This record gives sequence, C-alpha cells and structure tokens, in this order.
Amino acid sequence: MFKGSGAKYMIYSSKHHDGFCLYDTKYTDFKVTDKACPFSANPKANVLKEVLDATRKEGLATGIYFSKPDWTSPNFWWPYYPPKDRNPNYDITKHPERWKKFVEYTQNQLNELTTEYGKVDILWLDGCWVMPKSAITPKVAEFCTYPHDMDINMKLISERARAKQPGMLVVDRWVEGEYENYLTPEQKTPEKALTVPWESCITMGGAWGWVKNDNYKSSKELVHLLVNIVAKGGNLLLGVGPNGKGDFEPKVIENLELLGKWLQINGEAIYETNPVVPFLDGKVAYTEKGDNTIYAIYMPSKDEKELPSEIIVKTKLSGKLKANLLESKQKLRSKSVDGGIKITIPQNLRTTLATKEAVVIKISR
Repeated sequence: MFKGSGAKYMIYSSKHHDGFCLYDTKYTDFKVTDKACPFSANPKANVLKEVLDATRKEGLATGIYFSKPDWTSPNFWWPYYPPKDRNPNYDITKHPERWKKFVEYTQNQLNELTTEYGKVDILWLDGCWVMPKSAITPKVAEFCTYPHDMDINMKLISERARAKQPGMLVVDRWVEGEYENYLTPEQKTPEKALTVPWESCITMGGAWGWVKNDNYKSSKELVHLLVNIVAKGGNLLLGVGPNGKGDFEPKVIENLELLGKWLQINGEAIYETNPVVPFLDGKVAYTEKGDNTIYAIYMPSKDEKELPSEIIVKTKLSGKLKANLLESKQKLRSKSVDGGIKITIPQNLRTTLATKEAVVIKISR
C-alpha cells in the first residue's frame, strides 16, 4: 500500500511519549510483546520488526521514530510526585542517580533499535524539550520550560548507532546542531524554499493516530501538498495510522492509491528534481531536472471547471523550447514572453484537465 502510494521511505513509531513500546525491548515490560498484552500471543507481535522487514522487502528505505521523553518511566515521571507537564516531575539536580538511570534507559533502547532491527536509514527523535540547556533556542523556548539540563548524550547515541549503521541520518528534531541532519516542520510548510535539507511531517487527517470519523484530506489536497513541498526543496512525511485492529480506513487506502497513480504518471516532475525560481507562483509550482528541463505543475482549485486558455510559465530557459503535457505527451503551443513562455491549453482538454489532482507541463530544450 505504501509503496504503491509512491513513497520512497517509511518511518515507523517504536515508542511515543506514553512510553508504550511497539517492539520487543529488553528494558521495560510496557511493550506489545509482554504477556500482559493480548497481542503478545500473535506470532508477529514484534510489530516494529515486522514492519521494518516488510518495508525493506518492498525496496523502501526505513526510519524509526523514537520519543526521548517517556511518561511511563519511573525515572522520568517519578510516581512519588504527580506529573505537572511534559517534563520530569522532580528536580533532577537533587536526584541525579534517578536521572542517570533514565539517560541509560534511553541510550539502551536506542542502542537495541539501531543494532538489532536490521538496516536503519533514519533515526527520527521526537521530544525536543529533552535537550541540553545550552541548546535551547528562541524557536523552541516555549517547549523547554524545565529549569535544568536534560542532556542524554547525543554524541554517544549517534556514535554507537552509526558504528552499526554507517551513513544513517540522525534527526534530533528542533535541537540545532550536528545531530539534526534535516529540519522537520510539523503540520505546515515553509513559506519559502529552504537551502538546507527538510521534511514536512503532516497528517492525512486531523491527528497523528487513528481518530473515529476523522476529516481526511482529499487526494487533490495531498498532491497539492506534495507539490508545494517539493517545489521548495523538501520531502513530505505523510502521517497515517491504523485503528485498534490494525486496519486503515477506506479513505486512507483510497487516497494513497490515487496519490500513487498520480505519481506513476507525473513522478518525473517530483523525484530527483531540484527547486527552481520562482518555486511557487499562484497555482503553478516549479521543479527542474538538469540545466535543460523544467516542470510547471498547475494545481487546479477544488471547484475549478476548466483550465485557463493560457498559462504563463516563468523560466530563464531560452532558445528553441518544447512544451508538452507530461501525462499524455501531447505537444503544446508556446510563445516566448517577457520573463518566460506562454503555454496554450487546447480547448478540448481544459475541462478534463481541471479534474486532475495537478497538471504537469514539461518544458525542455
């Protein structure tokens, strides 16, 4: 299903802030494979292993999501005190041995994830407020209200992981420095193209997990979202979650299938491309491949009945240019104008093209 959607990599949650582990960790009983969990009797109870193995089998790169804070660990939220917020509920400077146990627990779990579960391409760490106090920046200050240093030794964690996983990307998200290998804006896209690697993590519905009667984006909205991101040089990490039985909602399946069909036809304008000025202009987004080809991706609005008769494509490409619809290879008439070229959309195609998620015009010389 995910490969068919056009995805090139998959990141799976091993543990979120609640501390429940979807893999067979040796360091807590709060896990899917513990005998107290009904699912532990299933031969595929080690969910993370099964998902990662299946992902690699389909030829996709793999990533592991891991929450640094753990609200079930007695060394993060000490049961002696009531929790107050997302931070440790005790003064770690007055109880350094307890905090040390939590740091070791975190390091041990990350070590088993990166040494016992096969090739891992991305280690995706959430919970930015668990960070050295010296690393707090204005961008994350609102999340980092705990008064003491919560250093878990990312240097050691990264070195251990990469000893087994050379070339692995480490994403200690929102913690500026050498262990944030790319940026991860959440539920939004940057207004402008970024000059550093980045990935927007955005849910298909309204929540990261399964929610009854969730309001899912349409396939057109998803394609527009993807195009908007790629045109600015980023990747889309699309969040979807199964229900309690492990099944995905029909709308999720339908959307992924339609997204995949669009990419099968138009992926040339998305994969292995670079952002190019003006990136995004009105309903037209731009990508390029090499020095001689650009793609103008027109995104019809929800209620658009037909494409305009002419589309201005802003480009610095000059000389004898060829323009065609990427989907059908149909040639389009074009004319040089100030700052680009004017593309004529045939009358007999305008209504049909308006029903597409997006329309790609390929211009090359």
